[in-house]
Amino acid sequence: MKPSNNRSRLAFTLIELLVAIGIIGALTGMLLPAFGKAKTASLRLKCLSNMRNLEIAHWMYTTDNKGRFIQVGLAHGSVHSDEGTAWINTLQQYYGSELLHRSPIDHSPHWPIEEGGQGVPVPDSGGTQFRRTSYGVNNFLDPNTCPWGGPYHLDNVRAPAATVHFVIMAFQGPFAGADHPHVENWNSNPPV
Repeated sequence: MKPSNNRSRLAFTLIELLVAIGIIGALTGMLLPAFGKAKTASLRLKCLSNMRNLEIAHWMYTTDNKGRFIQVGLAHGSVHSDEGTAWINTLQQYYGSELLHRSPIDHSPHWPIEEGGQGVPVPDSGGTQFRRTSYGVNNFLDPNTCPWGGPYHLDNVRAPAATVHFVIMAFQGPFAGADHPHVENWNSNPPV
């Protein structure tokens, strides 16, 4: 009796295997950029969550302190710091866990080595100052940094719920070690 040609095949041929590997490789090549974008988007959302939690902590602070705002306190350029009043310390007790003062998207070289940075001091700091936070307090909310003495109290702000309290700071440059921007200078060079 002759063997039957209707026997089912139990293995892949080399060509079929190579085609399957090629298809998987092409799909992976198309999906990897999408995964990278999703990771970046999730890190940005985490950063926004940190800022929202800082806002909540600040509102709790103002409630406990009869409407008074936090002070910035950290060194800015050549100005010396006042660590006792610095917001990264005063808000710590209002934060549910350790104060998240570093953004997950902040890969600045100006963080100390023990905090995952490259240990490069902030420019214009005389080689002594490192980055302490990725976030900054709106300088109009602090009488020490506001050009005209600042509101420093909730009652003096026209729309407190619509006021930005925290911003993300520059990751590099001379102000990479600052904890507040100078908002009054943002419109000093209007576009042409």
